[in-house]
Amino acid sequence: MINGNGAHHISTNALASPVRWKDTVPESLRPVRVENIAMLMECWPYVRPRLAWIKEKDKSCGNWTPEHVRFYIQEGLLNPTIRFPVELYLALDERAMIHGFLAGSVVVDPYINVPLKYHIWALWLNRAGINKLLPWFEDMVRQRGLTAIDFETGRLGWMGVTRKLMRSGFYCHLYTFRKEIPA
Repeated sequence: MINGNGAHHISTNALASPVRWKDTVPESLRPVRVENIAMLMECWPYVRPRLAWIKEKDKSCGNWTPEHVRFYIQEGLLNPTIRFPVELYLALDERAMIHGFLAGSVVVDPYINVPLKYHIWALWLNRAGINKLLPWFEDMVRQRGLTAIDFETGRLGWMGVTRKLMRSGFYCHLYTFRKEIPA
């Protein structure tokens, strides 16, 4: 597949790997944007169970399913008129083995109607992978003229990595309080 970064064929060995973290990442790890439906369908057997795992762990994240995420990624691939589609980036090594992914999109500020931030919908990457790819990601966001990266979670487990996130430049920007209204 040609996707702007060169020809890639996603190794089927990665698709069979169990849903678990690895402690390290290869030196050759690089981000590759999914650019077409064929590439999305090729990597989906890797991405889908990991999205399901994320969803299972975070009970507060609403009623989405992995198929909703795939739909929005697919919609952006099929419809070039969508201004800020949901994007999927794969973390690939030199053999095109998948080591993680990031799904996200540019968000338009609702008050001034200008794109200001990149919102991470879902991320599957260990700490070593995040450290390796964060400079690229920050540069990509900067080149688009955006001023921030954000994500949200209901998982208290992220509180255990707060110091590490802060060393990377993240901080708690907003607390969300919610009351469910029964039907």
